[in-house]
Amino acid sequence: MNTTIKNSLFKPVYITDSQRSKLDQALMTFNLSDYELIVISLIDNKWPDSEYLSVEIREFGGKVSNCSAELRPGTIRGHQGYLIWSPIGFCDQGNCDDLLHIDGDEYCSYYNLIGQITSLMQETSTSGKKRLIYYHCVLGTDRTGGVTIGYLMKNFPENMTYLQAVTYAQFMGNTMAPPVYSPPNQGSRNLAQAYCTAINGSCAATLSDTASDESEPPFMTLAHPGGETGILVNYVFDDYDDEEGSSSVADTTIHHVHVIPSKTIVEPILRVEQSPRISEEKKLTGRIFTRYYDIDLLNVPDASIDPSTIQFSIRGGYLTSLPIAPEDVVMMRWVEDRWVELSTVLDHITNGRAFYTAETPGFSYFVITNRIPVPPVTLEEPVPPVAEEPAMEAPLPNTPSLPTQIPVVEPYGTPAPAPTLEPEIPPPSGILLLAIIVMAGIGTCGGYLTRRWWRRRQNPDLFGKND
Repeated sequence: MNTTIKNSLFKPVYITDSQRSKLDQALMTFNLSDYELIVISLIDNKWPDSEYLSVEIREFGGKVSNCSAELRPGTIRGHQGYLIWSPIGFCDQGNCDDLLHIDGDEYCSYYNLIGQITSLMQETSTSGKKRLIYYHCVLGTDRTGGVTIGYLMKNFPENMTYLQAVTYAQFMGNTMAPPVYSPPNQGSRNLAQAYCTAINGSCAATLSDTASDESEPPFMTLAHPGGETGILVNYVFDDYDDEEGSSSVADTTIHHVHVIPSKTIVEPILRVEQSPRISEEKKLTGRIFTRYYDIDLLNVPDASIDPSTIQFSIRGGYLTSLPIAPEDVVMMRWVEDRWVELSTVLDHITNGRAFYTAETPGFSYFVITNRIPVPPVTLEEPVPPVAEEPAMEAPLPNTPSLPTQIPVVEPYGTPAPAPTLEPEIPPPSGILLLAIIVMAGIGTCGGYLTRRWWRRRQNPDLFGKND
């Protein structure tokens, strides 16, 4: 397969262009002789699987070990390698004890196989080379997926639950669905879940099944290999689709968290804690309902991500019992010392659950609650200011103004006569002035005509020529 990828444009559908570019660079220096190769074949000896098994045994020079027996060295392409034949079955009947614990004639112990792979990964190779362990079935989905689930739960007990391991297995190492994928069949998942119970893991099949009282709040954690700038990193806690909704029966459920890195992030681990123990001063008051979550993206500062989205749902019957309209739900985030509303959109209502998407610039405490209506603000009509006129003093009635008197010093010994007060004549008004002018004009014209008449009377001959 490495040769096929290296020498052609072939690319598995679940590998992005960026991953393909990195793979090309890695394969340029890859050499199988640098590794101690161990192949674990999970296929059984029934036709047609037996045909594939016979080819593998022949390629290793006929050397093969069965189940958890001691390894038998063989050769592969001129180099020493090991082939382990460890077929596992499907648990379809509900009781998985035999398939889980017994190395039989037909199947090997699933429990022992996970322990064997773990030991081989932890041991130091006697050849001094790095170990390359490749396990497979025919399709790479059911038995291979089942072993992947068990290995992740065994080796990452603090960070990997059964549900998260199933997500990794069905999406082939990703937390979001590739263009083409197939989940492990139910028989493989049943066997892996039985193994989870045997190792005291977190074995809930959905996030809603983890509900417990507040004395032991449940944790959900998803690991991710990392992400590059602008490439979506998805964490799936409880899946759903727009047509069938979700199988969750919880009142509130976190389904997906989508993160877009603004910088390259390495091994980001997202942890969701339901009903975290928060101090009383942080709790919301005056709300109809509150559901708290602590969501942390470990190893990644907020500055390394663009706004992320959280998808959650609420059971319709729960909203009706409160009662709250679906559009009145909001998610809030604790920022420094207060709760801040996030942009929360009601996406759809499907099969009795209301599904929402909230956008957040970072991670901390969150609460799903109801909106509080903002009372309308009544704007008062502005009252124009009244201009005050300057106060004016009214003149005293019938009191003539007196001219300013300048004292005159009289010669010594001569008594000064008493001053004579003459009333001041006020200036004529406009109408009176006009009347005076008209009267003066009439008087002037009358005098002129009278004088002319008199002269004519005295000299009739002189004025007769001019008539």
